[in-house]
Amino acid sequence: EQARIKIGSDEYEFSITLTAATMEFRSVRLPKTAGTEDGDGDDAESFEGQVLERISLFEDGIELVNELFRLFINIRASSGWSDELVKIREWVHSGADRLAR
Repeated sequence: EQARIKIGSDEYEFSITLTAATMEFRSVRLPKTAGTEDGDGDDAESFEGQVLERISLFEDGIELVNELFRLFINIRASSGWSDELVKIREWVHSGADRLAR
């Protein structure tokens, strides 16, 4: 099983697919940036800048997933988990209902 997650952070949107059992990154779509959309990568210096920017975005995506997992673990280990589980199930079912239409 896999989990597909879209995460918005500031002006960026990450699309990430993780394996459910191990949280292994299976697919990562990084946000588009000005450097990648311009097509201005003709010289080595601008290409290097684009690569470094993409590496930085990948690191940001990893940090976002780690933070989501940390938040989940805190909620999962809390006394409020049963209430939160009800909310999660309602949210999942509402999404399934929208997809079925």
